[in-house]
Amino acid sequence: MDQQKISFTLERETKNTIRYQEETNGNPPAIGTLYLQKWLLGETPPFRLQVTVSEAVSTQELLGRPEHPGGNTGELTNQEVVTEGVGIPGTHKGVLQ
Repeated sequence: MDQQKISFTLERETKNTIRYQEETNGNPPAIGTLYLQKWLLGETPPFRLQVTVSEAVSTQELLGRPEHPGGNTGELTNQEVVTEGVGIPGTHKGVLQ
C-alpha cells in the first residue's frame, strides 16, 4: 500500500467534537467525514487538517507473528492429535495443517 495524504476542511462544531469534511477534488471520498474531540484540537481548531494513511504493519510481517492465525500453519505428520477438548471424542493420527 502506498502512503496517502488526505486533506480535510472544518465543516462545523458539534457539542463535543469538530466535524471535518474530506476534500475529494472530484474523486470518491476515502474517509468522508472526520469527527475529532474538541479537547484534542484545543481552543482554536485548525481550519484544514491532513491525515496520512499508511500501512502500520505489512501483511508479510503480520503473517510471521505467532498470534496471527496465518502464522501458525504447518504440518504434523502422523502425530497424535487430541480432539476431546473440541467436542470430538478420542485421539487420532493424521495430518494437521
